[in-house]
Amino acid sequence: MPAHARRGARRETPPLLLDLPSTLFAVATADEPLALPLALHLCAQWLRLLSPADVLAALQRGVGELDDQATGIGPTLQGSWQRLDGAAQQALAALSVFVSPFTAEDAVQAGAATLPVLARLTDLGLVESTPAASAGHATQFGLHPLVRAYAAERLAAQPVAQ
Repeated sequence: MPAHARRGARRETPPLLLDLPSTLFAVATADEPLALPLALHLCAQWLRLLSPADVLAALQRGVGELDDQATGIGPTLQGSWQRLDGAAQQALAALSVFVSPFTAEDAVQAGAATLPVLARLTDLGLVESTPAASAGHATQFGLHPLVRAYAAERLAAQPVAQ
């Protein structure tokens, strides 16, 4: 065994790192299967101050408790929205009508997004994708509830076409 491997084998993993995966798993699988990136974002900034159990308890009480009004989720979503071009903004707002997971075909047929725009939103992390479970099943897409809520607000603020 190489010397660096022996040194690593003797090192103990800090207790925080032993608790973090189970905390993230609990957060990510609680109610929203698409919540892991948000959980990582929230957990990463608060683990310097709180234990994983305390972060999990705060998240279960509601995201607002851990959301910094200056640099938190709201301003992050607003900044992301402002960096989108008009087509992507329109598509994200239109996708907010999908409450449950949807396919790319659903999005295109509903006129919510073209495939290139859906791909761009997915690349930016605003739309999340879950690969098909098996052959013959389509990739599922969805919006995190906070992204969906923000996009729905933007959709409601759009002027009604006559």
